[in-house]
Amino acid sequence: AYVPPEQTQVLHDLKPGPKDIWICPGAKHNQAVAADAQTYHHNVTEFFNRYLSTEAPAQRRAE
Repeated sequence: AYVPPEQTQVLHDLKPGPKDIWICPGAKHNQAVAADAQTYHHNVTEFFNRYLSTEAPAQRRAE
C-alpha cells in the first residue's frame, strides 16, 4: 500500500522520543533506494549505528 509523505510526517510528529525521518523527494513508498541510493544507504547506516549499536551511548558520541 502506498503511504503518502503527509501521512508519514503526521505519524512522525505524533511519536514521542528519539526519532528520525527522511522523506526522499520524488520517491513513492519504498522507492527511496531507487531514487537516491547514496542518501538512502547513508541514512539507514546512521540509523542502525545510532539505535541498534551495542556500544554505550557515551562511547558512540566520542567517535
